[in-house]
Amino acid sequence: MTIASLPKDEELRLLSLKSFDVLGTEAEADFNDLAELTSQFFNCPVALVTLIDSTQQWFKGKTGTVHKSNQRDLSFCSHTILKNEVMVVEDAAKDDRFWDNPAVTELNVRFYAGTPIVSPAGYNVGTICMFDTVAKTFSETQKKALQLLAKQAAKLLELRKKNLLIREHAEEIITQKTNLLNSVLKMHEDDEKLIAYKLHENLAQEIASSLLYIKNAENDDTQRAASLTTAKKQLEVALLNIKKLSYSIVPTTANFLPVQDLVADYIKKIAPTFSFAVTVTFEEKNELANIDLVQVAMRIIEEWFKELAQNSTITKVAVLLKITDWFEISIEDNTLDLDIIARDKYVQASLLYERVLGHGGEVALLNDTNGKNFLKVGLPLMTDTGSFSIKHD
Repeated sequence: MTIASLPKDEELRLLSLKSFDVLGTEAEADFNDLAELTSQFFNCPVALVTLIDSTQQWFKGKTGTVHKSNQRDLSFCSHTILKNEVMVVEDAAKDDRFWDNPAVTELNVRFYAGTPIVSPAGYNVGTICMFDTVAKTFSETQKKALQLLAKQAAKLLELRKKNLLIREHAEEIITQKTNLLNSVLKMHEDDEKLIAYKLHENLAQEIASSLLYIKNAENDDTQRAASLTTAKKQLEVALLNIKKLSYSIVPTTANFLPVQDLVADYIKKIAPTFSFAVTVTFEEKNELANIDLVQVAMRIIEEWFKELAQNSTITKVAVLLKITDWFEISIEDNTLDLDIIARDKYVQASLLYERVLGHGGEVALLNDTNGKNFLKVGLPLMTDTGSFSIKHD
């Protein structure tokens, strides 16, 4: 038995696979249907939609077997992912790679056909394949049909990933609202304590003192004028303090959130769904911003991450968040991109660009003297906060 070698891009391939957050999960109906279609169309009793990690081959869709996985070293598919073409084994008992494989000696497998499932980043993350206990041939037309089914499997994986992100977005909004509600309740409690203290310690005493002077004026004709004058002054002070207290009570609203903390947490949550490693750096500064700005910042970062994921050479992304009068976002990737003009045109034509400008912000794609790329975004925390300079730190 010949154990397949590792693909040259194995580390990046595994990162791309992990981005789907699907390893170790049960088979799902959509993938089972695809396996069933493969089985029926090619008249093979066993068909699988598989995902191959470092040690195991997982069956995300299956028909004709009760097993959930098998060892990668024993799998036919570990050979299939080494090339971007359909692999056909017409008679495994006569193939030097497989004649003593347990699937052949114990399960009597003879025929195998499989083709890679290619992720959007260009990595062979698994296969769609079939087995039979009789030797068979496989035509060029059948190969093309199997490759079309593999494309559908890739689309299902990507759709599953997008649905996962949608659920995470919903959970993030719920978390935001829960945290905000707790914060608002705490602020209301603090305001109530402050109001109670000032009413009792200052205003109540000033009014009580004024009443004493008025009572003294009623009982002492000689001190009436002076007592009324003093009472009047104290009441004027009390009125002024009431106004100051009313001005200091700012209505809290669910429209403002701690922008930097929430955006940093969001990046950490979505980072595992992409094939590159993400680091986040931010200052310990917790400014409040409108909830719309917080969500816009999240969408901008996610959209740029998706654009970066199209380039398989990108393995590291660093995000810097900074608070001034603006919320500043810098996203650096580790690829040397010679066509900076083309990518900058993409940015200007994208929804990302419209999101930034729609909130009074600025955005540009820059590169430093070493050729590394930076997406620089500035979003104003408030209106009329001056200008934001797009430049290197």
